[in-house]
Amino acid sequence: MTFQQDLNDEETWVRLTQNYLNSTPRGTIFHTINAGIGDIGTKEEIDNLEMTVNQVQPDLVILGWYLNDSRPPWGFSQEMEYRGFLRRYSVLADVIYRQLVLKKWLTKKGLIRTGWGSGVKKYNWKTDRQEFLKFTDYAGLDWGVAWKNESWNTIRNEFKRLKALSQKYQFKVLIVAFPVIYQIHAEFVEDAPQRKLEDISKDYQFYYMDLLPILRKEETKQHLFFDYVHLNEIGSKIVADYLSQNLQNIISQL
Repeated sequence: MTFQQDLNDEETWVRLTQNYLNSTPRGTIFHTINAGIGDIGTKEEIDNLEMTVNQVQPDLVILGWYLNDSRPPWGFSQEMEYRGFLRRYSVLADVIYRQLVLKKWLTKKGLIRTGWGSGVKKYNWKTDRQEFLKFTDYAGLDWGVAWKNESWNTIRNEFKRLKALSQKYQFKVLIVAFPVIYQIHAEFVEDAPQRKLEDISKDYQFYYMDLLPILRKEETKQHLFFDYVHLNEIGSKIVADYLSQNLQNIISQL
């Protein structure tokens, strides 16, 4: 499954899903493995799977997909150079170093990655679909990339790799699409990336689950996010419960 930050392990939807599944009277013991790494894309996630799948031998691989997952990781490994003693043993030093390299690279390229935050007030995205789409373009270096056609070539290529791995190691694949909070708070449904992802998932015969509908519904009752994309402990419980219920049918086919 995937890494989730900002929460203790027992609060993540990954661990909660395991607990929910094991509470059902099936007689089967389920183990979920939190195998993701923060701030990486689909390519790096499948690289990770490729390196570990033979040891883990999963029955089901759940790929938590985010709108910016076609983007390269922002670690820029080719520019990170050798990690000296301080960076190897200090998370803070390593994070600061990475941010400096990122800032240098973005300045050199004339790009703004997180500047899209000003678009929250700049565009009337909540009530106007066209304004929402302008906002996605403004956020094109982050989550808005999912509305750009070129981003889907990366997803198709990586899903092709994932399909080959699933056939070789005999596991099923479930793609779970996570939205951004702007899709949830908008007064209309703008889910073009989720529908595109569903079509591609079907092409590769992957199971697919879109979290946007359930999170739009539940967000009207209580806040589910730490920020624009990361779930808080309440959101994590909602996702784990929803996922567990829908996994029952998939598990019966394994």
